Amino acid sequence: MSEGRQLGTKHNNISQLFIKWKNPLSNITTLLDYMSSKAIPCNLWFFGMSLSGDQAIGALCALMRDGNYNLLTNECVPYANERWNEEDALNCTLSKKGMPTSQYYKLTNPNRASCPVVTVAHTSMSCTPKDSQLYFEKGVGKLVQRPLIYVRKGVASYMYRETERQHYASANGYYAINMTKQKCRSLEAIGGDYRNEEARTFLHKLALVENITIPIIPLASATEPLYFMHGFDSERGKFDCTHYVYSPWRLELTWNGILWGLKGLHDESI
Repeated sequence: MSEGRQLGTKHNNISQLFIKWKNPLSNITTLLDYMSSKAIPCNLWFFGMSLSGDQAIGALCALMRDGNYNLLTNECVPYANERWNEEDALNCTLSKKGMPTSQYYKLTNPNRASCPVVTVAHTSMSCTPKDSQLYFEKGVGKLVQRPLIYVRKGVASYMYRETERQHYASANGYYAINMTKQKCRSLEAIGGDYRNEEARTFLHKLALVENITIPIIPLASATEPLYFMHGFDSERGKFDCTHYVYSPWRLELTWNGILWGLKGLHDESI
């Protein structure tokens, strides 16, 4: 996933990538079954930076592996990153011109009664993080406006996916350019995760203004101990303590979180 999939990225202990969570998590097909049962369109659309792109690629992998879906090569747009070479790997033929997404995948499995057709998309939207309370109001506040258009029309549900924890050797694990030569490290006894804390406050206020419910997919605490799932980028000569080397069970945190969020919106217990 993400930079962890590049050939130039090395991980010194592959066995660490096969760690599973103690409590069972829902996989992507369970999520789709629930969406179908509630007549929710079988579409997953991620907004954000590169880690959101990881989720889209992860959904593609999970659908093909766990759900036996086939990718329609004439209905897909790969992530435009020369280092990943995803375009050649997927043989996508859909033109990127005029597409509102950075990634777009359409998959089918005619043997499935629920969600025989699924679309996955990622729209790249970035904001520059700053150590201030303005981070969400001026950064992410602008980012959420696009998906809110569809929520207001009643054709989509919006959820906030917590930012997975970074593990740089900085005060709170956040990216610092002078820390990229140091190994990714545990976050024990390190400063707080202000971004996700601010997100909750901001989204609570936004939900009141919009008169909607915004579920939050909890990823921060679950990824806090996963400093060992990052890799070393040998091409760039630095440690990448932001992106995670691919592990299918880490992504189940997202599918489980989306399911939990949808059940909450439908007043059901998980």
